Amino acid sequence: MSLPFRIRVLLFALIVLTAGCARQFEPVPPPTPNLLGTYVGTWGDQQTTLVIQGYGAAQPTAGLFLGTMAVGDMPQMVVNGTISHQGPQGPLASTMTARVGYVEDRLILSLRLPTENYMDNFEELPLAVQGDTLVGEAKHDYPEGPKGPIKLVRQPAAPR
Repeated sequence: MSLPFRIRVLLFALIVLTAGCARQFEPVPPPTPNLLGTYVGTWGDQQTTLVIQGYGAAQPTAGLFLGTMAVGDMPQMVVNGTISHQGPQGPLASTMTARVGYVEDRLILSLRLPTENYMDNFEELPLAVQGDTLVGEAKHDYPEGPKGPIKLVRQPAAPR
C-alpha cells in the first residue's frame, strides 16, 4: 500500500466515525404523521399563527443518483405553509417550509427560516412535536419572530 492510499483510508475512517457520533436528523418513514392545521400561540412575546397547508417528499439535492432518481436514501418529508405575527408596521406573514424527522427518537418539525445574516441565507429552527403542540426556543431574532420560547397549539378543525 502506498502512503497516499493509507492516508485516504484513515481519512475515510475518521469521517465515518465522526458522522456516526453526530446527532442525526432521521427522515420520517411512511406513513407521515398528520401535521396539517392551524397552530396558534406565542413566539417570544408575540402572538403567532403557523398554518401547515401541505406536505410531501422533498427533492434530493445530494447523494448518489441514477439519472434523476436518488439511490439508497429515504426521501425527506417536508411540510409547507405560512407563519404570521403582528409586527411594528402591522401584520407580517411569510411562507415557510420545514423538514419532518426524528432527532433522538423525538418527532421534530425543523423550520427553514431566512436569517438577517447575509452570509447564511437560511437557518433551521427545530420545533418538537408533542401531540398537538409545537415547542422550541429561538436563540436569536428572526424576521418571522423574536428570540425566546415558542409554543404553538393546533386548533380544532372547523366543522363542515
